[in-house]
Amino acid sequence: DTHEKLTYKELTDYAVNLSISLATIGVKKGDVVAVGAEKRLEFVPTVLAIVFTGATYTPYDLKSGRAILKHKLSITKPKYFICSNLFWSSYKDILTEFDCIKYFITLDEATDQLISVKSLISCKNNTNHFEPPAIVQGQTDVAFILYSSGTTGMPKGVQLTHLNCILNSLPNDF
Repeated sequence: DTHEKLTYKELTDYAVNLSISLATIGVKKGDVVAVGAEKRLEFVPTVLAIVFTGATYTPYDLKSGRAILKHKLSITKPKYFICSNLFWSSYKDILTEFDCIKYFITLDEATDQLISVKSLISCKNNTNHFEPPAIVQGQTDVAFILYSSGTTGMPKGVQLTHLNCILNSLPNDF
């Protein structure tokens, strides 16, 4: 939508550097990291960074509404929340009600209450420091918590393991 471009190298650098930075502030296997934003160029590398730490990624849509957001937060209880400033300004009151969230991080410029991804990445020069992704158990460790459509009530959290994600990405005739 924005006509911005990202090379594979930029995507990889962003994902690896953010992963290292997230691990530095304590993100680890077993944690849930939520992302709430409108469509963004940074979406895919941010998700990869979360998965590289071994943590579980869960999405929140800017347009889903307040009741659905509260419901989803109560299901997943994220410890870290990465969002756009637009998402924050729309739902700050709800997000701050949840004591489970220890860190609020923004994809935009930092504010009094939001650490910026840029400052996290630049806080420690990660460009020459490689950390391998966290070791996970593919069959049991959860990579994503996505949500059902909610046609028969409120949305339900659907856990996808790392192995589910790999198998779902393979061609059907494999």
